[in-house]
Amino acid sequence: MKIAEKLRIPVATTIQGKGALPSEHPLCLGVLGICGHPVAAHYVFDQSDLLIAVGTSFGEFSTYGWDQRFLKDKKIIHVDIDKREIGKNYRVAVGLNGDAAIIMHQLLKIVEHNGVLPKQSGRDAEQLIAEDGRLLNPHLMRYEGRPLKPQSLFGVVKELAPDNTLFLADSSSHWAWAMHYLSIGENGNFFPTLGLGAMGASISSAIGIKLSQPKAPVICICGDGSFLMGGNEVATAGQYHIPVIWIVFNDSRYSMPEASIKKMFNRTIGVELGSTDFAKMAKSMGVRGFKVDNRATFYDALSEAIKINEPVVIDVLIDSSEIPPIGQRKLTAD
Repeated sequence: MKIAEKLRIPVATTIQGKGALPSEHPLCLGVLGICGHPVAAHYVFDQSDLLIAVGTSFGEFSTYGWDQRFLKDKKIIHVDIDKREIGKNYRVAVGLNGDAAIIMHQLLKIVEHNGVLPKQSGRDAEQLIAEDGRLLNPHLMRYEGRPLKPQSLFGVVKELAPDNTLFLADSSSHWAWAMHYLSIGENGNFFPTLGLGAMGASISSAIGIKLSQPKAPVICICGDGSFLMGGNEVATAGQYHIPVIWIVFNDSRYSMPEASIKKMFNRTIGVELGSTDFAKMAKSMGVRGFKVDNRATFYDALSEAIKINEPVVIDVLIDSSEIPPIGQRKLTAD
């Protein structure tokens, strides 16, 4: 962030890098790749002539299936602790093998010593962000109707969550919504469940993260499908009074598989779930539970959850008609 601010370099992150720069930072382009922000793709592909890639392997999710536009009229400086990753997926002009923190510290000292001046690109990026915005349909973040739209839910989270909140997002559609709409503060962080797409993993991980960072609020965003797989871990938080907040997207379906199957075959199979009251499920484990279906009631529930410093489950009846912002994902050439 110091290098970016000193030289006015716009910053895009991968999915796992979300939160490295505060989401509202004027130089933050947002997430590049699946579920990401169009302004980031536009700037990286069409307006950049140099990429400084720090600790990324240029994987499928962050490159739109290894899009060749990463090499169009630009050079890449690749920093990675694993030398096998450097140049593996894209040709690089310079490879720097080592710990990212050490190398970036050294680069900052070199920049300061040589008196490198800021670039116009930063001002251009700030203007582009101001004009185009980062988000798709940002007006829906203020939607007041029933059922609650995912965009509106994240509007409330942005409004209420303290700056140092640590967020987790479990695997499935809520992960996609969080990737696009969740705002991470300067002192916060983000832990998406990516490894093998393990549904339910973040529900228990949230407890471990809270124990390791007791002073920071921890909010886990998960779905009804993943909560049916791992929701019993909430009993541990209840037993030991570990104050984690779980926000459960409840639409009685596996919504990301449903959207994908419908897109490919114009029909669905095996994606429906029964109706479960997760607020009552939480109460049966000795944990506070709220059931909400609109912006106002969710606002009240999240406000209370943050204030009481106890484990809380918020069961949100979410609008199933909203399609997750998956965007382009292409594994094969046309």
